[in-house]
Amino acid sequence: MIRGDGSGVTRSLFQKTGLDLSRKSISNGIDHSSALFSLSHLETLNLAYNSLNSTPIPSSIGNLTNLRYLNSSNSGFSGQIPTGLSLLTGLVILDLASQNYLEKSSLKIENPNLSTLFGNHDGVKELYLDGVNISANGYEWGQAISSSMPNLRVLSLSNCYLSGPIDSSLRKLKNLYKVNLGNNNLASPIPDFFANFLNLTVLILSSSNLNGAFPGNILGKVQTLETLNLASNELLSGSLPYFPKNGSLRNLVLSFTSFSGNLPESIGSLTELRRIEIPGCNFSGPIPNSLAKLSQLVYLDFSSNNFSGPIPSFQGSKNLTYIDLSHNALKVGLQSEFIMPRLGVLDLHSNQLGGEIPLPPETAIYVDYSRNSFTTSIPGEIGNVKFFTNFFSLANNALTGPIPPSICNGSYLQVLDLSNNMLGGTIPQCLIENSTETLGVLNLGNNNLSGNIFGTFPQTCVLRTLDLNGNRLEGNVPESLSNCTMLEVLNLGRNSMTGMLKMVVCGYSLRNAKKLFAFTKPEEDLSPALGDESNCLLVVFSGHLPPKCFLHWNGMMIYRSYCLLRYEFLKANNLYYQDKVTVTVKGREMKLVKILTLFTAVDFSNNRFEGEIPDTIGALSSLHVLNLSRNALSGQIPSRLVNLTQLESLDLSRNNLNGSIPPTLARLTFLAVLDLSYNQLVGSIPRGNQFNTFSNTSFEVNKGLCGPPLIASCAETEPTRPTLDGRQSYTNEDKINWVYVTATLGYTVGFGVIVGPLLYSKRWRQWYYKAIDRVIVRIHYHREQRARHQRRRDNRNQLQRRQHH
Repeated sequence: MIRGDGSGVTRSLFQKTGLDLSRKSISNGIDHSSALFSLSHLETLNLAYNSLNSTPIPSSIGNLTNLRYLNSSNSGFSGQIPTGLSLLTGLVILDLASQNYLEKSSLKIENPNLSTLFGNHDGVKELYLDGVNISANGYEWGQAISSSMPNLRVLSLSNCYLSGPIDSSLRKLKNLYKVNLGNNNLASPIPDFFANFLNLTVLILSSSNLNGAFPGNILGKVQTLETLNLASNELLSGSLPYFPKNGSLRNLVLSFTSFSGNLPESIGSLTELRRIEIPGCNFSGPIPNSLAKLSQLVYLDFSSNNFSGPIPSFQGSKNLTYIDLSHNALKVGLQSEFIMPRLGVLDLHSNQLGGEIPLPPETAIYVDYSRNSFTTSIPGEIGNVKFFTNFFSLANNALTGPIPPSICNGSYLQVLDLSNNMLGGTIPQCLIENSTETLGVLNLGNNNLSGNIFGTFPQTCVLRTLDLNGNRLEGNVPESLSNCTMLEVLNLGRNSMTGMLKMVVCGYSLRNAKKLFAFTKPEEDLSPALGDESNCLLVVFSGHLPPKCFLHWNGMMIYRSYCLLRYEFLKANNLYYQDKVTVTVKGREMKLVKILTLFTAVDFSNNRFEGEIPDTIGALSSLHVLNLSRNALSGQIPSRLVNLTQLESLDLSRNNLNGSIPPTLARLTFLAVLDLSYNQLVGSIPRGNQFNTFSNTSFEVNKGLCGPPLIASCAETEPTRPTLDGRQSYTNEDKINWVYVTATLGYTVGFGVIVGPLLYSKRWRQWYYKAIDRVIVRIHYHREQRARHQRRRDNRNQLQRRQHH
C-alpha cells in the first residue's frame, strides 16, 4: 500500500519524469493523500496489473497536471472515475481498461459523464476504456468522443455497455488507425465511413449485435487494414470481395455471422494472411486451391459451413499449425500431400470423407476424423510413425477389420475413440496392459469386438472413461479393473460377459471412484454375486439392493457447483474429451453427451433386483434421476425419498411395490416425471405441487389406488338412504365430490397431455442446457458458439420476416 507520509518515496523519485509501478503487487488501494500525487512533474505513470482491491481512483490524480501518459489498466480500481481526471489536459495516452470482465465491481463513467470528463482533452491520441461501464447511447458517446478528441488515433471501448447506432460524428476522426467497439449492443449496421479511414489497421466490432450488410468497400478500399474481426454478429450479412495483390490483411475473423457465398480465388493474394476464422457462416462451394500460396498462414478454421468438393493441398503453408474443416460437406478423400509438417490440430470430423485413412501428422496433438464415410480398415502402421497425438478419434465411420496393435505405440495418447464402427477381432492386449497407463479415455463402444478382455490393467491405470458397450465381448471382467481408481464413467453393457465384478464395484478397490456421477445399466447378461456389501460404491446387478451401498456414494450427498464431467487431456491448451453416457429417463434412453456432475443419475432399470428399496437412498441429496423400473422390487416406497429435493425424474414402474404412496413425495417441487404404474399400490394419490400435473398414466394398473387423476374415487362411503320408491339417494357431499373429480380429471388429463410435456421440456432445457452453456470450456472458440448458432439463424429469419411485413 502506498501511503501519504512519503516514507516510501525516495528523494530521487522527485527528480523523475516517469514512474513505472506496474506488476508490483500493490494492494489495499492508494490513499488520496499519498506522496505519489505530490509528484506534479510526472509525465508518465504506470499502475497497470496490480491488486488494488476494487478501490476508487483517488481524486488527487488531478494534481499530476503534467501527465502525458497514464496507464492503470487491470489494476483493480473500481467505482466512478473522479472529476480530477478532467484536469489532466495534457494527456496523450489514457488507458483505464479492465479486461477482467468477470469482476463484480468495475470502473464506471456516470456522474460526471463522458463529455464532462474529457471535454478539454483535445490532445489525447490513444483512448483505452475497455471494460469501463459507460452505458451511453450512440449519440452521447459518439459526440463526446468526436468533439473532445479530434486527434484520436486509437479508440478502444469494448465491453463498455454502449448502445447504438454508431454516430456519424465519428467520421471526423480521420486519423483513426485502431477501432475496437466489440462486446457492446450497437444494434445497427456498420457505417460505410470506416472506409474513409485510410490509415485504419485494426477494426474490431465482434459481439455487438450488428445487422444489415457489411460495406464491401472497407475490405476493398482500406489497403492498410491488417485485422478485421466481426465475429458473433449473427444478423450481419455480406460476402468477400475480390482481393487485390499484396494486401495487408493478416487476421480475418467472421465467425458466426451471416456472411455467405463462395470464397474468392483472389484470397490467395493476401500473402500476409496469418489467421482466417469463418466458422458458423453460410459459405459454400469449393475451398480455393489458392490457399496453398499463403506461406504465412498459421490458423485456419472453416468449420460449420457448406463447403464441398476436395480438400486442397496446403503444402505451401509451411507454418500452418491449426486446421478445422469440420461440419461441412467435403467428400473427396485426403491426399498424402495434404499433411503439414508443423500441424498441431487437424479436425475434419462431420464431413463425407472416404478413401484411405491418412496417417496423422507427426506433430499433431489433436486429430479428429470422426463422423465421416471411411470404410477401410485402420492402417496397420498407424502407430509406427512418430505418434505424439494426445487425442485421436475415428468414431462414427464404417471402419472394418481389427484394431492394429501398433496403435499402442502412441505413448502420448490420452484419448482414443474408435466407437460406432464395425471393427472386429479382439481388443489388443497392449491397450489394456500398456496404454491405460496414459489413456484417460478408451471408447470402443458399438463395434463387433469379440473374445475376452485379455491382459491386466496396470497398477498405474489412469482411465477416467471406459466404454466397451455394445460389442460381443465375453468371459470374466478382469479383477485388475479395480486398479483404475480414477474411473468416472464405466459402461460394459450389451455384451456377453460373465463372472465376478465385486472387486470393481464393491470391495472399496475403487477408493477414489466417488466421482461416479453418471451410471449406465448393464444388460441381463451381467449378474455376478455382490460379495461384500459393506464398502459398496456401485451395484447395478441382480440380487438385493444393499442399504449400506448408498451411504458410500458421497458424490451424491453434496450439492455441487455446475461442472462438466469431462476429461481434460491437454489443460494448457484447454482441450478436453466430453464424456457421454446413456440413461433411461421417462421411459426413453437418453444419450447425455454433456454430463454435469450436478446431473446425478441412478439407472438400475431392466435388471433383476428384488426385495425392498433401501430407505438409505434418501441420503443421495443431489440426485436428479432415479430409475428402478422393470425389476422385482417389493415392499413400500420409502418416505425418505422426500430428501431427494433435486429429483426431477422418478420411475418405479413395473415392480411389485405395495402400500400407499408417501404423501411427503408431493413436496418434491422439481419433480417433472413420475411413473409408479404397474405395481400393487393402494390408497389415495397425494395432491399438491407437482403431483397435480401428472396424468393417470403415472399411476395406472395399481388396483388399489384411487383419487384424481384416476377415475376411482376415494370418498368415504356413507350409508345410502332408501327413498320411497326403493332407490338409493346420495348426499350433497357425494355430488360435490363427483363434480370435483370430473373437473380435476379433465384439467389434469388436459394439462398432462398438452402442457405437461412442455413443462418438462422447458425445465429440462433451462436447467440442463443453460447450465452447460454457462460453464463449458470448449475445445476451440467456434465450439463455444455452435450451440447458439441455430438460434442466431432463427433470429435472422425472424427479423427478415418482420422487415418483409
